[in-house]
Amino acid sequence: MHNFLALVKVSLKNTFNVLDGKNKKSALTRFVPVIIVLALLPTIASIYFLAKELINVLIPMQQSGLVIGLLLMGVSITVFFFAIFLVPSVYYFSKDIETLLALPLQPWIIVASKFVVTIIYEYFTILLFAVPVLVAYIEIIRPTIAFYPILLIVILLLPVVPLIFSSVLIMLVMWLVPFAKNRDFFNYISTFFALFLAFGINYLAGSATNVSQNVMVDLLQRGHNSMIGIFNYVIPNIRYGVAALVNVDLVQALIYIVFVIVASILFVVLAQFVYFRGAIGVNETSANRKKLKGKAYVKSTVSGNVLMTYTLKELKLLIRTPIYFLNCVSTVILLPVILGGSMIAQIGNTSEINKVIASIPWTSSQISLYVLAAGAALGWMMTSLNLITPTAISREGQNVYFMKFIPMSYFSQLLAKVFSGLAISLIGILCFLGPVAWFIKLPWNLTLIALIAAILSSIFMNFLGMIADVMHPKLVWEQEASAVKQNMNVIFTMIPAFGLSFGIFMLIAVLPQASWVALLLFLLLIALDVLVIYLMKVIGDHRLPDLLG
Repeated sequence: MHNFLALVKVSLKNTFNVLDGKNKKSALTRFVPVIIVLALLPTIASIYFLAKELINVLIPMQQSGLVIGLLLMGVSITVFFFAIFLVPSVYYFSKDIETLLALPLQPWIIVASKFVVTIIYEYFTILLFAVPVLVAYIEIIRPTIAFYPILLIVILLLPVVPLIFSSVLIMLVMWLVPFAKNRDFFNYISTFFALFLAFGINYLAGSATNVSQNVMVDLLQRGHNSMIGIFNYVIPNIRYGVAALVNVDLVQALIYIVFVIVASILFVVLAQFVYFRGAIGVNETSANRKKLKGKAYVKSTVSGNVLMTYTLKELKLLIRTPIYFLNCVSTVILLPVILGGSMIAQIGNTSEINKVIASIPWTSSQISLYVLAAGAALGWMMTSLNLITPTAISREGQNVYFMKFIPMSYFSQLLAKVFSGLAISLIGILCFLGPVAWFIKLPWNLTLIALIAAILSSIFMNFLGMIADVMHPKLVWEQEASAVKQNMNVIFTMIPAFGLSFGIFMLIAVLPQASWVALLLFLLLIALDVLVIYLMKVIGDHRLPDLLG
């Protein structure tokens, strides 16, 4: 137990090191948590008011417990989804694995210590979604005193079982699949498999069991939170947690606790026998030792435009590094395809939907304004998802000093990194806008308006992300995933993306519905781009010399 606690302490220090190797915190570092909280306030407030409205709608039907069921199910699936990406990098591909394997430590100690670190990381996800919903629920329902200790137990244990499921899945893959020893190949294949698995589970969890319309109506009329029993809870202990909270049932809470304890014991036993079998040799990688001859050598060494060459270098690094590809590139391409395909598949054959689409007055100025706003929102949101520019300097890590020796100005280097983000953002925009425009039969002129607005907003968000990373890069990390997944700079693009997307629709609602308003919005987007480009040049020229020494 002493070794376990010591390893947990070291792992926490390495994983959540906010000092980045420095003895003293800078003024910016001290205020980063405050800035993050302030930036999250609009999102938290939106979740709170949405939950409050939903509870008020469900109260007359005596189905307010449905909110608790949706919350616990949604959070558990989210934890499982993110853990699929987090577990391989923490359990197997961190830089300390070779050192730990050489120490006289039992497998369960290593796995359990890393499990604790991952649990703490997942608590941040839980707090963001659970706190506003639970505050709204408590404010309206006003449960008894016994509700609060049950709530504390349920929330603290909520991420344990979904994290165990994802950990067991990855451990079995590492043990049973031969190519898993190749780090790069494993990261590509297994994570794509896990991504589709997570989406499949999310779909199953969100669907109700096959009940007839009469049964559904009967459940609604019955009241007493009878609707909480119709969901397919993929995580088995969730149903007991929901029942314990909704009914303030200590017996259900006890079953919930016992289930978590049993699952944890079985996980530790499995780790004792399986972990070493998959962990030994995980840092092996393959290299292509192909010799270049003749024209191939000349082609590979030909000189070209410096800015374009540096941009291509950044894109190759994003594509060839599995962690960066999966977190910065694949999500921008897969998410629009999956969401768009799912939407079209579910409502594509609905005659009512087709009638609504056919009745849309595409020639009206009001519709044009909303298409423009939707395009701008698409650019902001799609760019905030790819995480490229907010982590561009951070991904350099300890090799960031190399930027000082490249025969390019700092602004040109930053510009090339921004261009790589723009290229990936544009692919995501086209992957989403193209199918949606075809499905809703959007006229070509409105499609062009939406595309131009999306490009302009994407330019702004990419430069904003670069500014955030230049000001406070995360240069000290043990694994590539930390530079992306544990980088708080992404907050400074995600939160503004939500705010600007909401704000442009609010702006259209108060402005006159005229063609000159569209021109005004385009000029506003261009002005924001010019401003952020100028700020990046000024901040980069001032900050990078101090950063590189």
